[in-house]
Amino acid sequence: MSSNESRSVVERCLTATIRIVEPGDEIIVICSDRVRPFVEEIVKPVLGKIALNIVPHPPTRTPGAARNAGIRQAKFDRLIFQDIDDVPHKNRRKLCEANLTKPKSIFTGGYNVVYDGAEIGKRSPGVGMDLFFFRTNLFLPASAIYLDKKRFFREDLIMGEDTVFFAGLVLSGFEVVRKSDQLIDYVIVDEKVLSRNGIQGVKNEYAFRAALVCLGIRRRAKAFAIVGGVIVSLLKLLPKTIFLRIYLYSHAR
Repeated sequence: MSSNESRSVVERCLTATIRIVEPGDEIIVICSDRVRPFVEEIVKPVLGKIALNIVPHPPTRTPGAARNAGIRQAKFDRLIFQDIDDVPHKNRRKLCEANLTKPKSIFTGGYNVVYDGAEIGKRSPGVGMDLFFFRTNLFLPASAIYLDKKRFFREDLIMGEDTVFFAGLVLSGFEVVRKSDQLIDYVIVDEKVLSRNGIQGVKNEYAFRAALVCLGIRRRAKAFAIVGGVIVSLLKLLPKTIFLRIYLYSHAR
């Protein structure tokens, strides 16, 4: 959770999260000291039933660094990822538990796409790893993992660290369990989408695709990763308004 997240966004996510936790669970929140008192106030109703672990946001300001800070502190091997922008559904906790029954497994579901306060579509995880390397079909905001040991994200990537992380898990033998159930409301915000546009967005795309290709994946997968990167990079060079429309269209289907 970055320090510039609005109080309403933080409250929306955490209020929904504490409604689905079960006794004995642990909630790990990565945030700044400025946000900490607000987080503690929201989670107060379930304290005593669950453990709250608030971890300072690491100096490296990347998603991978924040996720790693949480993984290092986690007491359990089964981890559910929850981005602060998004809202978990009531079925998320139970479905994760039911489908993560052994170490070295990934459970992933779908999500409702919410833009400007309205639902504009749904996405469900597709099958096939070739498609994954072209355009990820394992959505980290709607995923959970059962680790066999501590495993970490790359901290040098501004984007795509989740895809590289999942690719590494699959290559090391993790089994993927896919369900079509929608597990979260995935909230799209203009500012964050447009930060992926332009020259800097292309540079971030290149770094992510290079990391993916260097994992030691087979030739066909490398081809899919490279072609996907070229197409996405060209889209990122389009004017912001056109890029935003394409982004919304692709995420709603």
